[in-house]
Amino acid sequence: MWLPKARVLLRGVLVLCLAAQTGCRLSETRCLDSADHTLELQRSTFSEYRCRKAANHCEQGFVQSLHGQDACEAKPGCAYQPGECYCPPDVVCVCGGGPVSQCAPVTGPGEASL
Repeated sequence: MWLPKARVLLRGVLVLCLAAQTGCRLSETRCLDSADHTLELQRSTFSEYRCRKAANHCEQGFVQSLHGQDACEAKPGCAYQPGECYCPPDVVCVCGGGPVSQCAPVTGPGEASL
C-alpha cells in the first residue's frame, strides 16, 4: 500500500513522516521528546530522519531525548543502541547526520533488532 509522505526540512536534514500516522505533525524535537513516537535515520538514504509511532514495547515509553541505556534495558527483552554523531536541532554540534539512540527488542545474544 502506497502512503504519501510529508517532507519537512529541518537543519538541512530531511524528516520524513508517513501521512497516515498521527506523528506526522511532530517536529524532530517533539518526536525526540515523545514517549509514543520514535525518530529514526532512514537506512535507505542515511540523510533523512523519520518520526513514526512506537512500534514495540521497547520503543513505547522510551523518550529518546531523556532516557538512556538504564531506562531501556530495564524493560525485559530490550537493548539500548546508542546514537552515533546525531545532533538535535537545538544544539550546535561538531558532527551530525548519524543515527539517533534507540531502544529495540533483542533478537539474539547481545543483539538488538533495528
